[in-house]
Amino acid sequence: MNVDERLRAVLLDRRLMAVMIHLKRANVDYGKSIMKDTKIPLPDVISILDELERRGLVERIDKPVLKNTYAKFKRKHEVRKHHVYYTLSRDGELILRRVERELPNLYAELIVDDEELRSSWTKFINGTAGPSDVSRLERAGLVINGSLSGVGVKVKDLLNSKAK
Repeated sequence: MNVDERLRAVLLDRRLMAVMIHLKRANVDYGKSIMKDTKIPLPDVISILDELERRGLVERIDKPVLKNTYAKFKRKHEVRKHHVYYTLSRDGELILRRVERELPNLYAELIVDDEELRSSWTKFINGTAGPSDVSRLERAGLVINGSLSGVGVKVKDLLNSKAK
């Protein structure tokens, strides 16, 4: 799996990005804690962590004891592990950095390259999008409650400026 495929997966599902951002802030955390912070249901968090691990973007932590200097959201100095803990892998960190730096540009490139997303985007902008189109754009984080999100507006401006 190359970086482009993994980056594409993260861009197309904002929940993957939310979990990765949480892990960047926490350094190390487990599913239930991630659920509380991201508001993503626990079964979805577990499947997202499995997918991110399969893609090499997160790693399981095998230490029997975690220090709060390492697990930033832990209150006690040392915590015995009762959960499966995860952290971002090096590749996950690199992808997240790129996303943070270039998000609108990455979405604009993805819309141009991905036929399905481009079709949904065009229909949405033209006011002819069906429920599946809106759902696809919401899942990517480009639309919220039927309107363009902040990043969606930036992407629209970028695409309009490239079209001129």
